[in-house]
Amino acid sequence: MTAGKAHTDVEQILWRRYLRNRTKTDRNALVQRYVPLVNRHAGRMARRLPPHISYDEIRCAAFDGLVQAIETYNPSGGATFPTYCRQRLFGAVVDWMRTIDTHGRAIRTFEKKRDQIAHLLRVAHERSPLPQEIANRMGMPVPKFDRMSRISSMGQAIPFSTLESSREQNAGEQRAFSIPDPQAVDPANNISRSMLAAYLGRGLSKNEKAILVLYYYENLTMSEIGSVLSLSESRVSQIHQDVLDRLRKNGGNRLREELAG
Repeated sequence: MTAGKAHTDVEQILWRRYLRNRTKTDRNALVQRYVPLVNRHAGRMARRLPPHISYDEIRCAAFDGLVQAIETYNPSGGATFPTYCRQRLFGAVVDWMRTIDTHGRAIRTFEKKRDQIAHLLRVAHERSPLPQEIANRMGMPVPKFDRMSRISSMGQAIPFSTLESSREQNAGEQRAFSIPDPQAVDPANNISRSMLAAYLGRGLSKNEKAILVLYYYENLTMSEIGSVLSLSESRVSQIHQDVLDRLRKNGGNRLREELAG
C-alpha cells in the first residue's frame, strides 16, 4: 500500500466516523489533516490584502472557517471537501475583515480607485502625482478628495507583530510565508532587466517610455494604455511598433527578449 493511499484511507475512516458520531476528537483530527489547506489559502490571501493585515491574522480567521466547514460539510451535496472548504475559508476571512473594518464601502471604493489612478499617473509622468491631479482624474472636487483622504488615513489597523524587536523575531519560529522558495526568480534578474531597459530607453519620449512600461511591466492592454495617456488604441499600437523598430535597428533585440522574458 502506498503512502498516498494509506493517507486517503485514514481520511475516509475519520470522515465516516465523524459523520456518524460527531465527536470533537474526530473533528479535531480532521482539522489537523487540513492544516496545509488553511496555510495555502491564507498565504494567497495575504499577498492580495493590504500589508497592515498580517498572514497570522488571516490564518487564524481561516482556521475558524475550517472548523465550520468540517462541522457543516455534507458529502451528499456532491462537492469534495477541499472545494467546499475553500469557499468557507474565504467567507470566514471576509467576515473577520468586516469586523475590523473601520471604513464604509464608499471609503474602500475611494481608496481602491485613488490608488489605481495614482499608480497610473506615476508611471505616465515618471513622478509622484499631486493630489489635485488624482482628484481631477477621478472627476472629484479637490475639497471632497482631501476630506475622503483624511478619513481614509484614520483607523488603520497595525498588527502586533510590528512591535516585536528584531531579536524576538529571530528567536521565534520562522513564519511560513518567510520560507525561501528555491524555485523563486532571483531579484537581481529584475534589477538587470530594469537597468537594461533604462539604458536602451535613452532618447525615448515620455509617452514612448510609458507605453513600454505599461505594456510589458504592468500588463495593460493597448486600449487601457490609450486611456491613461489620452491616446487612441491605434495610436498607442503605432507608437509601440515604431519604438520596437528603432530599438531593433540600434541593437534592441535583446531588450525585447528581456521584456518578454
